[in-house]
Amino acid sequence: MKPYTRIGVVALVFLVAGTIPYVTAAISERDPAASITELHETIVPNADLVGSIRSGISTGQGLYAEAAFAEPDARAKLFTEVAGTADAVKEAIRELDARPVVLPGEKAIRAQVNQAFEHATDTATAAGFLIVQGSLQNADPAAQAEFTVAFSNAIAAFSEADDALSKYEHDYEVLVASTLDEVAAASARTRTLGFGLGAFCFLLAFVIGMVMWFFARREYRALEVVARRREAETERNDFENRLQRALDLADNEDEVYPVVGEALATTTDGHFAEVLLADSSRAHFRRVAATASDTALGCHVSAPDDCPAARRGQPIVFSSSDSIDACRHLRNRPDGACSAICNPVRIAGGTLGVVHVTGPADALPTHDQTALVDLITRKTAERVGMLRAFSQAETQARTDALTGLLNRRSLESEVTRLIHDGDQYVVAYGDLDLFKHLNDVHGHAAGDRALRVIARALRDSVRPSDIVARYGGEEFLIVLPNCDAALAKVVVERVRIRFREYLAAAAAPEVTISFGIASGDRLSAFDDVVARADAALLTAKAGGRDRVVIEDQEPPVPPSPPVGELRAI
Repeated sequence: MKPYTRIGVVALVFLVAGTIPYVTAAISERDPAASITELHETIVPNADLVGSIRSGISTGQGLYAEAAFAEPDARAKLFTEVAGTADAVKEAIRELDARPVVLPGEKAIRAQVNQAFEHATDTATAAGFLIVQGSLQNADPAAQAEFTVAFSNAIAAFSEADDALSKYEHDYEVLVASTLDEVAAASARTRTLGFGLGAFCFLLAFVIGMVMWFFARREYRALEVVARRREAETERNDFENRLQRALDLADNEDEVYPVVGEALATTTDGHFAEVLLADSSRAHFRRVAATASDTALGCHVSAPDDCPAARRGQPIVFSSSDSIDACRHLRNRPDGACSAICNPVRIAGGTLGVVHVTGPADALPTHDQTALVDLITRKTAERVGMLRAFSQAETQARTDALTGLLNRRSLESEVTRLIHDGDQYVVAYGDLDLFKHLNDVHGHAAGDRALRVIARALRDSVRPSDIVARYGGEEFLIVLPNCDAALAKVVVERVRIRFREYLAAAAAPEVTISFGIASGDRLSAFDDVVARADAALLTAKAGGRDRVVIEDQEPPVPPSPPVGELRAI
C-alpha cells in the first residue's frame, strides 16, 4: 500500500472512530461522571505535563545550584544529572507542544514557557562553563565577580521559568474547576446535540481525511522526485568513477581521445558530439574525438580565437542556429537549423579546445545530459592538461633549452640503452672553432644563433636512429649506431656543409666546426670512446680547424677556407 493511501485510510478510520462517542452520547444517557472523564482526556494530560515540566525545572535548579559549589570530583556527576533533567524537561515541553490547545491564549503561554526555559538553559550553560574552567578556584576578583553575575542570572532565569509555569498550572486548575461546573449543565444538552454533533464530526472526519490524503499524496510524489534525483546522482557518480578510471589508464593523449569519444556517445543520446583541441601553436583546431564520422555535423571553426566559447572561457548554449544571437559557425548547414552546446576545454588557465554537442533546432540535451557533458569536458581537460604538463616537464628535463637537442644526461641514458642492445657505434665529437672570439666580437646573441644553426644542421643531417646532443657550451656529440668511421665521416662532412649554408642563409657571422671521430662497441666504455673522439678533435684543431679527423689518422691538409668575417679576423 502506498504511503498516501495508508495514511489516508488510517486517518479516515481514526476520525470516524472519533465520532462514535459523540453519537453514542446523544443516543444513550450518560451521567455527569462519564462526561467529566471524557473532558479530562484532554485537560488532565496537559495539566499533568505542565506539572511535570515545573517539577523538572525545580529539580534541575536544585541540582545546578548544588553542582555550582560541589567538589570537583562530584561536580561532573551532578552536571550529568542536570543535563539529564534538562533533556527530560525538553522532551516534556515537546510533548506538550504536540498536545491540543485547551486554555485561551495557550499558544502564547507555551511560547513564554519555551522562551523562559531556553533562557534558563543558556544562562546556566554560560555559568557552567565558568565553573568547569575553574573560575571558582580562581582568586582573581574579576573572575569571581563574573561567575557571581552568571550564576545569579541562571538562578533568576530558573525562577522566571518557574513563575511562568506556576501561572500556567494555576490556569489549568481554574479550568478543571470551571469544567466541573459546566459538565452538569452540559449533560442536559448532550442528548439534544448528540445527533447533530455526531453528523458534524463525521463530516469533519471525512474532510480531514481527504486533506491528509491530499498532503500524503503530495509528500509521496515529492519522495519519488527525491528518489529519482538520488538514482540519477548515483548513476552520475558511477559514470564519473568509470570515466576517471578509463582516463587514468591512458598513458598519452592519443589514448585519451577514444575514451572521450565513447563517453560522449553514451551520454548525448542521439546528439552529435565532438572534441576540438588546438595544436602546439594554439593557432588551429583539430578534431580529436567525435560520436560520428560525418564531418558535416561538426563545427567548422578553425582556431580558438574564432570560437566564442573558447574566447569567453565559458559554456554557451544556442537553442537554434537561426536565432539572431547564434554563432556564425552554426549557420547555413546543409541539414538545416540546429541547436548546440559549446563547452570550452580549459587547460592550465587557458582555453585550448571546445566540446560541441549539436542536435535538431530547439531540442537541446536534457539537464542531466548537459551535466554529464560538462563532467566529460572537465575530466578531459584535467587528463590532457596533466599529460601535457608531464610531457613538457620530461622534454625540458631531457633537452637543451637553447638548441632543443638532447642534454648530456639524456645522451648518456640513450647510449646506455644502445650499448645494452649490443650495437656497434661511432662517436663524432664536434666543437665550434673560435667560438669565444665570435662572442667577443659579435656578441652572445650571435653565438646563440650559431649554436641554434649547428643544432639544425645536425638534426637535418643524421638518421632518426642517430643520437645528437649538446655535450657542453659549444661542444656537440653525435652517436651513430651500426656505422663505421668512414661512413660517419661522410655524415659529419655533410653537417659541416649544411652548417655553412644555413649560416649564409641566416646572414649570420661565419664560423666553422671541427670534428673528431672514434669507434666503439658494447665492450668499449663509452667515456673511453668519447675521450678518443676528443683526442681526434684536438688533432683537428691543431691541424688548422674546420675539418674532420678520425682517430689514429693524420689530419688532412686543410682546404682553403672561404673568405668571411670570422676568417678575416
